[in-house]
Amino acid sequence: MRHCAWLSVALSLACGDSLQPAEVVGGYSLTTIGGHAPPSIIVDNPDCRITVTGGSLTITPKQRFVLALQEVMVCPTPTAPGEVAEEWLGTYSLDNEAVILHAVGDPSLDYGATFRSGQLVVPLGARYGDLVFAPDD
Repeated sequence: MRHCAWLSVALSLACGDSLQPAEVVGGYSLTTIGGHAPPSIIVDNPDCRITVTGGSLTITPKQRFVLALQEVMVCPTPTAPGEVAEEWLGTYSLDNEAVILHAVGDPSLDYGATFRSGQLVVPLGARYGDLVFAPDD
């Protein structure tokens, strides 16, 4: 059934129709970060090395989302080396062919995600670049 939904998304976008909530709700797995498959180093300097090892994006029917990245930090200060997770959460809205993720935080930020080749691309800024998520089966 998921494959039918993704075919529907692809056909809708090809015809210029707007996304519908049922077309975006679901779970997604990180496939690339900044153009590279995980594990991918996002910080590499003498004081700290952070490597993204995986990630997920969940979009719920109640217009909520959670984007989580699993990371390994090797930074002597201020934290000890180990596995950590970074998380963005908030609400989302649909704007024609875009999924606008309204991340709650200080400051709160909006990220305009789009579908490309059946995958959801989230531009997350200079540190992470584009995160590409494939739908879970």
